[in-house]
Order: sequence, then C-alpha cells, then structure tokens
Amino acid sequence: MSNTKPDSSQVKFIPAGAGAVVTTVQTELRKTFYSSNYPNLQSALTASAGNLLIIDKSETVSEQVTILAGTHLQQLGAFVITLAVPDVGFFIPDNSSNITIDGLIITGLSSRAISSNQMSGASNIRIQNCHITGCTGGSSGVDYTSGIFLSNVNNVWITNNIIKDCGAGLLEGFGGIVFYVGPNTFLHISGNRIESSVALQGIACFATAYSEIIGNTVTGMKTGSGNNNGYGVLLYDNAGYITNQNTIANNIISSTEGSGIYIVDANNTTITGNVCKFNSLVQSDITLPSAGISINGPNISGTAITGNCVSYSGQNGITIAGASTVSCSGNSINNCSQHGIHLRGGLNEITVVGNSILSSGKRGIFDDDNPKRGVSIVGNSLYNSGQLESAPGIEVNGSVGACVSGNVSSGASGAGLQVADDNYLITNNVLLDNSVVGIAGSYITSVRRGNKFTSGASQGQVSLVGGVGYSPHYRDTIV
Repeated sequence: MSNTKPDSSQVKFIPAGAGAVVTTVQTELRKTFYSSNYPNLQSALTASAGNLLIIDKSETVSEQVTILAGTHLQQLGAFVITLAVPDVGFFIPDNSSNITIDGLIITGLSSRAISSNQMSGASNIRIQNCHITGCTGGSSGVDYTSGIFLSNVNNVWITNNIIKDCGAGLLEGFGGIVFYVGPNTFLHISGNRIESSVALQGIACFATAYSEIIGNTVTGMKTGSGNNNGYGVLLYDNAGYITNQNTIANNIISSTEGSGIYIVDANNTTITGNVCKFNSLVQSDITLPSAGISINGPNISGTAITGNCVSYSGQNGITIAGASTVSCSGNSINNCSQHGIHLRGGLNEITVVGNSILSSGKRGIFDDDNPKRGVSIVGNSLYNSGQLESAPGIEVNGSVGACVSGNVSSGASGAGLQVADDNYLITNNVLLDNSVVGIAGSYITSVRRGNKFTSGASQGQVSLVGGVGYSPHYRDTIV
C-alpha cells in the first residue's frame, strides 16, 4: 500500500445532485476563505462573495457588514463579533439568495444583529446555530430592534439559535425573531431559544403563509404602553397580504406578560402540542383578548387548537374571539386565573371538544353574551371551576341553538351548567358535587335529556331564573 500523499489537483470532488459539476478538491479548497487573512470582516466578505468564509478571529464591527448572495458564513471556535454600529450589524441585500449564517456569536447594542430591508425579496436564507445577545439599539433610538429581522422573504430557515435580551431600547421595538412586511412564505423557525425581559415578542410573523414555528423555547416578553404585546409567538395578518396555512407546534412558552400565543386574522392555522405556562401576567383581558393561547379577529377561519397544555395563565387558558370555524379540542388547561376557555364576541361554528379543565379562577368554559351560532361544547371534563369567585363549570349565554352534550362538571363553586337563553340541546352531561344546582338558567324551549345529577343538597335540581326550581326531566337521572 502506497504512503504517497495524494495530489489534491488530481482528486475529483463530486458534489451531490443530478447535473452537478465535478471539480477537484484543490478547486474546492480554494473556495474557502478565512477572516484572519483580511483587515476586517467586510473586506473578508467582499473577497469571499459566493463562497465559504470561516470566521477565525474575534472582531469589533463599527460599520454595517453586507453579506452577498451565495455566501456561506461560518464561525469556528468561541470567537465573538461585537457590534458597535447603532443600526444593523449584518445586512442581507435586496433580492439576495442562497445565504447561510452559521454559528456566529454576536453581541452589542445594535438595533438588529441580522437584518434585511422591509421589501427585501431575499430567498433561500439559513441562519442557524448563532448566539445573539443585547441588541436593543442602545441610546440610538433606532426602531425595529430585534435579534433577527427579515421582511418580504421566501424559503427561510431560522434554526437552533440562542437569542437573549434583544428587543426594545429607547423605542418600543420588536424582539427575538421578526418577519415583518410581507409576503413572507415558507418559513421554518425551529429549535430556537429566546429569552428577554425587554422584548415585545419572542417570535413575530406578519403577513406569513405556508410556514412553521416548531420546537422553540420562548421565555419573558413584556407588554407595551397600550396593553398590547408581551407575546411569546405572534402571527399577525397585514393589510394586503393573506396570512394562511401556518403551523405552531411543540413550542414551550413561559413567563410572558401578554398571551403566550396570539393570532390575529390568520386563516387555517394549526396550533398543537404547545406548552404555555405563566402567560398573560400583566396584560388585561379588557381591550384585547389575553390568554395562554388567544386567537382574535373576524377574518379567522379554519383554525385548530389541539393537544396543547396551558397552565397558570394570569387571564384565560384559551380565548377564541370574533372567529369562525374553529376547533378547540384535546387541550389540558389548569389553574388559570380567569376562565379555562373563553368564547368571546360574535362567533360562528365553534367546536369545543374533549378538553380537560382544572381549577379555573372563574368559569371552566364561558360563552359570553355576544351572539354566536353553531357552538358545540361536547365531551369536556371540568373540575373545581370557580376557585376565585362563585362560578359555574360551563356557562352558555350568547349561543343560539348551542349543543352542550356529554360533559362532566364536578366541584364547581356555582352550578354545574348555567344557561341564559332558549333553544339549547342539553344532553348526557354529568353534573356532580357542584356547590349549587346541577343546571341553572332559562331554557323553556331547550331539549334536555339523559343528564346525571348528584342527589342531595339540591344537586339534582334544575332552577329557572327567578328561583323557581323543579326536579330533573324524566329522562335525566339522579345518581
């Protein structure tokens, strides 16, 4: 066997992919550049445009650095890039493509560590494995402060980054990862960790479609001056662009002053498998709906909220406001200060099925007195509702022709079920050991059958408004 060192000019380099050009290893090696060979990072990036640039030294950046199309910027080792420029540190030019930023350690008071213009048009961008801290704009008063700020982009991967204490400086800015003026399409935001006590949002996506926010951890976020913001994940529809077909899944969102997840006028959103805890710690539920998970807007439709775990919200567990065709199913909600699930405002075709709600401060499920149609509340389990005030397990007020069926309500500080209108279908509910009657309210033309009540202490009675009580319907039973 020969020990002769191979000649790199003779060894073929065969890249993957059909139609790829075969070169030599020597040619490929010549496409790798090192920042230590250049006086500053910008000169290194200019020289390496379209190739791989290895950052192998620490550097203070005093002017905006531009990353040209086709560049792969990668850091090896614990070198630190300190941003001393007040606005943008690393800039992605308009209509750029095929840019990778990998493993950078960035610190400093720039307003945005990595940014594009608002009408960028950039595509095929990857920002991964970076550690970004302290981008608040300092004393510059520059707005849109963020760790990563991109706009009007397509096919972007933001993965496995750590972003800490980026966000609002002198002005109310944004936060960790922000996609602003759209359309923003085919975004992949996953595995990031975002922590901040100054940012207004952890992950904010405006005018976004066909995208996913999966497996991120978001902690902190503060409210703004108008009882808004403080969101862990924000999905917001901008005028002129459709926010549609997005997935928010398997994220852990905690200690936010506003809602953990807040969706405004977005269609066909899937919200599943998220853990939201200690959310809405400051934001009230008066002007804007506030909850561990909150969706809001008359243009919302086709949304599924499934299999999430929401706990210790300072307001509601889940709020559905002003929407249509929403399914809220299989969620676990516990120890929220207001209602477990709040159906707020005018709604159409809302299904609340198979949720488990424990120890809510007020009602387990609350349908307020705004008009609603097509509401089904089926197969939910509610225990110990009304921990902070006397409240029923389920209260239905504004829904015309609501179906309330197969639910279990036990241990409420009020009635098991309270209704305030006619024309309900109330069947096969189990109402046990609640503090007052099993069913309370007015339901002269409602259909009621197959419900089960606890005997004794008026548990097996049903009361009309005005205090008139009578025993259950002949098809109901006392157990």
